[in-house]
Amino acid sequence: MVVETIRGIFKQDESTGTIGVEFWVVVTMVTLRLKFAVGAIAPLYYSLRPLNNAGRAILLLNYSLVHYTLGLMQLSSSDEKPDDFFQVWAVLLVTLQYSVRIGIPYRKSKDMSLIDLLMSLWAANLIRSQTVLSLKIPLWFIWSVNALRIIAFFISSNSAFDIHTNNMRLVSNYMRYEHELGNPEDVDPATMAGYRYLVLGEGKQEMKVEPPVFKLELDVTNPDEMVTVERVWSLRGSRFLGGGGVDQDNRLKDVCLSFALYKLLRRRFGNLPIHEARQPKTKRLVFDYILQRGSKNYERAFRVTEVELRFLRDFHYSKHAIMFAKGFPGWRMLLAGSLVSAVMYLGFVVHRLSKSPDTDSKLFVTYCIIVLVVIKEVWEIAIYVLSQWTKVLVLCKYVKDSRLRHPLFECALGFFCRLITNAKWNQRIGQYNILVDVLQERSVLFAYRHLKGRFLPVKIKLQGEVKSALFESFSALRNANDNDLESYFPLAFRTNQQDIVSDISWAGDELEADTHRILVWHIATCLCEINLSDQASARTIYSFGIITRPLVKKTAIIADDLWEHYIAAVTLSNHCAYLVTQSLVPDNGLVMNKVYEVVQKEASSAISGCKSMADIYRNLTRMARTPDGSEGRSIVKMGAQLAEQLRLAYGDDEQVALWRDLSRFWRGFLLHLAASTKAAKHDVHLRGPGELTTHLWALLSHAGFLGSGSHGEQMLDPADLNDVLYIPAI
Repeated sequence: MVVETIRGIFKQDESTGTIGVEFWVVVTMVTLRLKFAVGAIAPLYYSLRPLNNAGRAILLLNYSLVHYTLGLMQLSSSDEKPDDFFQVWAVLLVTLQYSVRIGIPYRKSKDMSLIDLLMSLWAANLIRSQTVLSLKIPLWFIWSVNALRIIAFFISSNSAFDIHTNNMRLVSNYMRYEHELGNPEDVDPATMAGYRYLVLGEGKQEMKVEPPVFKLELDVTNPDEMVTVERVWSLRGSRFLGGGGVDQDNRLKDVCLSFALYKLLRRRFGNLPIHEARQPKTKRLVFDYILQRGSKNYERAFRVTEVELRFLRDFHYSKHAIMFAKGFPGWRMLLAGSLVSAVMYLGFVVHRLSKSPDTDSKLFVTYCIIVLVVIKEVWEIAIYVLSQWTKVLVLCKYVKDSRLRHPLFECALGFFCRLITNAKWNQRIGQYNILVDVLQERSVLFAYRHLKGRFLPVKIKLQGEVKSALFESFSALRNANDNDLESYFPLAFRTNQQDIVSDISWAGDELEADTHRILVWHIATCLCEINLSDQASARTIYSFGIITRPLVKKTAIIADDLWEHYIAAVTLSNHCAYLVTQSLVPDNGLVMNKVYEVVQKEASSAISGCKSMADIYRNLTRMARTPDGSEGRSIVKMGAQLAEQLRLAYGDDEQVALWRDLSRFWRGFLLHLAASTKAAKHDVHLRGPGELTTHLWALLSHAGFLGSGSHGEQMLDPADLNDVLYIPAI
């Protein structure tokens, strides 16, 4: 039977003289599955940029195959003896074509909806053929539901864009005077008193303009519908959201906080003013609550930013923002449920009508398409119902409606919220060591490792020592401003008694851009790391045995404080070098890539003939001691000279002080990079599993540190702009 089914799929069509419709339906179905697979993977791995090209190719191939298959059905069918399976396949393929695209960004929604609608009309033309009544009823119902979804999405996408644009302006204007709505002395981050940040319901209020300033202000005409962060935290006696109830560690309330912060962070992409940046309570929210003062794991900081950035990713790269623009998309769920029921009923009807053995292959193809449609529709219902957007709506409904504070309702709400898991960042950070990468060029495994590192960068778990050190520097910004954030270089070496700052000031002030500084200090840190490692072990670490991660193990370092400083400095040094490879630094992408390529060539030439890390150290130390040529110093030579200056200034007896200062430098430098990198670049990397610098950027923004660079999508680099021209569906 299996052989006959396969043979039936490859059977030649008598009308056209080419391979039959069954084959092209199967091929189209396979491309639709590929389209969904690529769309599901691409947003999770931004570094897999070739997936964007694959997505473009599959998208074009998919539409071409659907067009060709529908046309072939018309040619192969005859008025005297129409094939009922053609009508079934046409409707199901068009439905599946729309269904596999669960998520799509705003910039593609209108075009895609029009194309889907045209295909739907083509399928309707096939249904008009002579078809038995038992098939016509479910087919027309499925076609009508699908067409209604396409039209409804086209209309809702237009209105959603206007709603979100107006909401961003409303939030921006509201934050201009939000601090004036209460007494500044009553502000308390622990209870969120005084934090009237908007969570939900502002769209149901009126706007007013009053003299003499004529500012656009929110007129709270319907206070019961208005939910703020302060109001969420005010339910301290609640069994569900109170401190002694289900939400003892504020995990549920933090979801509402993340949603409010997401609304504030959206303004960075539209160059809207951040009015609250200069308000003292803005910093207090981050330093006294989000960072969990006194805690060493800073779990809440990542928990808040994880959910916040998930909202932001959904806003830019999925249909969630469109669907939830006016509340929960109940109509969408109703249509999806109706479609599932109709498709399953269609399968029952097809089974009853197919009694001939010649239809086994056609029946098999039909069942495959039906299963795919059902899976996709159920999947769509699940991702919307069990999303963070739904959780926010449920929590705000609980805050607004006192009738839900019954133990039975609270138990049901608690169970439902537990089903919706928070989007957790895996806390893995990218690592890149330029000297290791160049050393591996001579390895037989270089091609494999280069491709793996290019498309799947090396990532390691963010260790507790690194996390604590990084947030220690972050917490030191409590009384700082944007200018202090730029002073990471002198602050890192301020305790050194040899006044080394003046000797190495050239490595901070004289370098043109952040890319140059990253690479110079990265090379210097690598050489200091090799010097710290045991020379015997360094000689045995050859190109085929080394990977991009700290070279020195914890067991090799006796002093605990030395290990803490060393692991923080090396990890963040490799991470900043990784950011250069990902174009996630403040500099212009074209210039940065050119500098990076030149430095790679310089490093390859400088360590030519080296077989181990010890050989690299000797070669570059020799280079640092040679006089500068007429063409000036290269980046690699500057890094070697900086390492030599650091070695002489600290000596072998002051390794703890050296790595303490290097750790402080890289921590401060990373915070500067995170704050100054354009919002548009962070936006592009939202599609991936998450970058540490993007989480830091969000926290710095909410603490009032807006960086020194311009922001907005119009400033996107050409390389990144090419990546966002097509965003696969998720």
